[in-house]
Amino acid sequence: MSFAAHPLWLVGFRPFFALACLAGLSLPPLWVLIYLGSLPAPAAAFTALQWHSHEMFFGFGWAVLGCFLLTSTKNWVGIRGYHGAALMFLVAAWLF
Repeated sequence: MSFAAHPLWLVGFRPFFALACLAGLSLPPLWVLIYLGSLPAPAAAFTALQWHSHEMFFGFGWAVLGCFLLTSTKNWVGIRGYHGAALMFLVAAWLF
């Protein structure tokens, strides 16, 4: 079985729900540690609160939105959504 044929890559909601779950579990505690000063803030021109807003919008929010759209596309237009290598590319783009 090739890597692209793994069940994770057969439908779009699987990797994006997993990523949304990981983002929802890891980013808030990370932000709290940064907010309390236990971890240094990322070198950026914005505050810890702005970083938190950015990660919740682009990290968690876009993963859930991508998951919803990749799941519902099949029902709306009647064709198979992204899968295999194309889905891997979308996941890599989100991770980047």
